[in-house]
Amino acid sequence: MHRPPTEDERSAAAALLFRPKVFRDVLRWLERLGVPARDRDDVAGEVWLCAWRSWPTYHPEHARPERWLNRIMLHVCSHYHERASRRREVLLDEPLDVPDPTPDALHLLVAEETRLGVTDAIDRLDLHEREVLVGHDIEEIPIGELVEKLEIPMSIAYKRRARALAALRELVEPWEAE
Repeated sequence: MHRPPTEDERSAAAALLFRPKVFRDVLRWLERLGVPARDRDDVAGEVWLCAWRSWPTYHPEHARPERWLNRIMLHVCSHYHERASRRREVLLDEPLDVPDPTPDALHLLVAEETRLGVTDAIDRLDLHEREVLVGHDIEEIPIGELVEKLEIPMSIAYKRRARALAALRELVEPWEAE
C-alpha cells in the first residue's frame, strides 16, 4: 500500500506544474496534437479545469506533475477531436467580419436630433391637423375610431391628415437639406 503524499511533496509538485512556462507548454502540445488555433485556448482551459478538479487525487510518487498533466491533456484532446469529427458546422480559420449591429454614438446622436426635429415640426402644426396625424399615424388609432372620438366627418379627418402631412413635409425638408 502506498503512503499518502506529504504536503511538501504536493506543494513542490504544484510549484512545478502551475507556472507560466507550463501554461505555454500546454498550448504548444495542443498545437502539435492538431488543435486549431481558434480552439486552442478553449481546449487549454478545459485541460486546466480537469487538472484542477483532479488535483486532490494526484500522487507525486506515481508520476511527475508534467506527465500527469500530459495524460490529462491527451484525454481532453482526444475528446475534442472526437467531438470535432461529428461537428456539422463549418469552422473557419479566420473570423468573419460581422458588423456590430448596435448603433455608434454618431448614429444615436443623429437619431435623437431627428426625433427632436420631427417632434418640434409636429408641434408647429395646426391643432386639429396635428390631432388627426398623431392619432392615426403615431398612436395607430384606426381612422374610424378617430372620427368617432373627434366627432368629425370621415372626409374632414382625411383632409386634416393630408394637410398635416403636407405641412410636416414643408417643415422638415429645409431641415433635411442642411
